[in-house]
Amino acid sequence: MSIFKVKIGALVIIIFSQIALGAVLVHNSLKDMEACKGKLQLKLIRVWGGDDEQDENKFFSLPGYIAVSDKNTIYISDSIKHYIKVFDFAGNYIRTIGRRGVGPGDVLNPEMVCIYPNGDILVNERMGRRLQRFSSEGKSKNIIKSKYFNNWIALTAKDEIAVHSHYNTFFSRKLITIMDQKGNKLREFGKYTDNAKSALESELVLFSKDKNDNIYALNYCIPVIRKYSPDGKLIMVITFETPLKVKGKVNLTPDGNEIEVTDTDDQTSIEISSSSNGVSFQQKRDKICSGVTAIGVDSNERIYIITQRRELTEKEKRATLVTLSLDTIKRDLVDYDTINKCDAFKLVVLEKNGKVFTEIAIPNFAPGMYIFQNKLFLIDGYLNQRILEYEIIYKK
Repeated sequence: MSIFKVKIGALVIIIFSQIALGAVLVHNSLKDMEACKGKLQLKLIRVWGGDDEQDENKFFSLPGYIAVSDKNTIYISDSIKHYIKVFDFAGNYIRTIGRRGVGPGDVLNPEMVCIYPNGDILVNERMGRRLQRFSSEGKSKNIIKSKYFNNWIALTAKDEIAVHSHYNTFFSRKLITIMDQKGNKLREFGKYTDNAKSALESELVLFSKDKNDNIYALNYCIPVIRKYSPDGKLIMVITFETPLKVKGKVNLTPDGNEIEVTDTDDQTSIEISSSSNGVSFQQKRDKICSGVTAIGVDSNERIYIITQRRELTEKEKRATLVTLSLDTIKRDLVDYDTINKCDAFKLVVLEKNGKVFTEIAIPNFAPGMYIFQNKLFLIDGYLNQRILEYEIIYKK
């Protein structure tokens, strides 16, 4: 086994070259990421919604998610208005699905929308604690009740439903539940590593799925992405450095099939190891937060993440204050002049093999994203009531 050491000031990087028995470890340093700038351009195509939208059918109080079918039909959920708006790809309004309520055809706090091959849609009603299947015309076809609030859902090629519930994960210690179309649990996988005493204080995990049904889990507090096969096997662990001062350590288990997370007081080294004893990543940190807000995967299995370029200033933090309830969102304290000038966030694109491809600054707070073909939709709903549609252009 060969060992390489690189010293950068007080930091020491140690790389063990032997390959782990289980998952592949890929690390991206800040230097790697800085060297890849300039390969991507985002061309703004359309703004969906927004404060200045005058058409009632195109206005959103809180756009929660966007999904595009193969027939170029666009579905946008509104978590505050309790419905899903349907448009064609040119932006023309078609219909509204749902209304506030708990009966068949009603929806309560709809967020994610998934599309079946036949055009039916599956809606995650988070506060309603259920999944509801609608026809493309908006007729309720099936309801699956949930014990917990679901944060993320996806449909697989095997006609299964993948679900993540933060509360369920806190108690079961598993990230993903796979169900059949009737809601029967088939399997669970993914290790939850947070040791917080309360679900309200425990770490969030963000998810995406690629065309081959591989599922990507992105930790919010530590800069780690895990890639799972459809049957739940951990096949890749991607780490990336951030400029934020947070603290944590990640190890692969001895068999290389899961990660373990611990805090560390060692503030002098970054260590990346790959051996029969597992792998670890460690970086100088002061508090646990990697500033990640969203993850998506395109048709080429490139991984897109939104993360912070720098710490937010106190003024920027105050500028983003909103008051949210089931039926209302108040943005009285939002300072739009400040947030529109904020340059704290960036979009990072990773190759299929986990290595960074490029990064680009983005001019807004975007707690969600959706990728369809060469289009990137940044969901800027909490602050600006809008979704920004971009064309993705890679430079040669």
